[in-house]
Amino acid sequence: MDIRTNLASVLIILIMHCCYLNVFSQCTSCTIIINGYDDSDYNLGPTQTLCITQTGFYRGDKIELNGGELCNMGFCKPKTVILNDGILNNYGDFLTANMSMTSSTVTLNNFGAYAVTSNFVMDAGKVNNDSMFSVTNALNIKGDEFNNSGELIIASDLECHALLTNDVGAFIEVGNNMVNSLNGTTRNSGCIEISEDFTNYSIIDDLGVGCGSFKVGGLTTNVGTFGQGGFVDICDEGLPLGGFDVMTGVLGVNVTICLCGIGTCLNTIGTFPIELSKFYIKNITRQGIDLNWVTQTELNNDYFTIQRSIDAISFNDLVNIKGAGTNYDISEYSWKDEDPLKGTSYYRLKFTDKDGNYSFSEILSAYLDYHSSILVYPNPVSNDVYVSIENNISEPVVVQLYNELGILMKESEESSNNIKFNINDVSPGMYILRVIMPENGIFSENIIKE
Repeated sequence: MDIRTNLASVLIILIMHCCYLNVFSQCTSCTIIINGYDDSDYNLGPTQTLCITQTGFYRGDKIELNGGELCNMGFCKPKTVILNDGILNNYGDFLTANMSMTSSTVTLNNFGAYAVTSNFVMDAGKVNNDSMFSVTNALNIKGDEFNNSGELIIASDLECHALLTNDVGAFIEVGNNMVNSLNGTTRNSGCIEISEDFTNYSIIDDLGVGCGSFKVGGLTTNVGTFGQGGFVDICDEGLPLGGFDVMTGVLGVNVTICLCGIGTCLNTIGTFPIELSKFYIKNITRQGIDLNWVTQTELNNDYFTIQRSIDAISFNDLVNIKGAGTNYDISEYSWKDEDPLKGTSYYRLKFTDKDGNYSFSEILSAYLDYHSSILVYPNPVSNDVYVSIENNISEPVVVQLYNELGILMKESEESSNNIKFNINDVSPGMYILRVIMPENGIFSENIIKE
């Protein structure tokens, strides 16, 4: 079997949204492909499809759609996204500061982790969220519709001036107030949890497939129609008579008060304390093993625990690292195991929130052989880097070059103790050279390309 398959857990950055792999085939007809790092601006016309692959990392200023399509399967972090016409399909990690949707011919489909950290202007268009969607500030839905089948987290206010649907098993968390305006319609068969005040001026109903729950921490006001045609539950934590603090509107005969909402909001739906986008081993040397991880979102997160095992069954705690609490932006963490085990070690992350709840990451493995002798030279290097291996070689050796983002730039397979690896075609900078040997494991060393 190919050694690259055996050591995949060490060599590949683990994207925790593994379920997206089944839908990557939907990214087709690509006219522009990003496989590595890219910081260009893009303005996509009707015949253009920009595809960011699983190894792609986009970090430019602006992406604008004018009839084209953006399909992200990797990591996309533009400062600004403008959707005038076209489709945005996200299957990976998407993070932007500013986003605007301007016409009814725009559709955003999210199957991954999508975050807007500053301003989200939804004047028109349609959003379909099937996974994790977060907005750091307020969300004002003025578009055609926002359909949520996953988890929608809004740090500030939610105003609904169009159609908002929340499916069975779906969850919406509102950090401040929610207002269903005169032009708004909210159909809820899942759970909507509102930290402060809730006001309905128009129509609140369910989707006809269960009991939609509203859990409210502040003042509740209904001057519209609440649950007249469906099964909806209102649970004001102040427990006012009739369910609302202020009631001048219409209350449906099937409306319940703190009944189905207890199960739906508090038990069935659980917010994810950690949205982990990457957990990987960056470097393996005799001086230590470097562990790195990136979180997309942290909710009520207290600390991380790095655990190590010799058999991937019984794990021991190595260190606790403080988390970010509640954070809707990307956070990067690293820790070095300066006393690594000889042979194979297994690592995993334990996430513990401030309520004491915890969960685990995937397991990574690393192999370290203290008896292998490898010399890499010269360093810095201009064109060719040489790898000299003291031990006898009976199977091919794989040499790989990664950039600082963990993206594979070059790869070669050689059956020799003395290898010449040409890197003339990569840009100057810092890189990680990895030598993978079937008998002796993995050797990594930082090199500088002049």
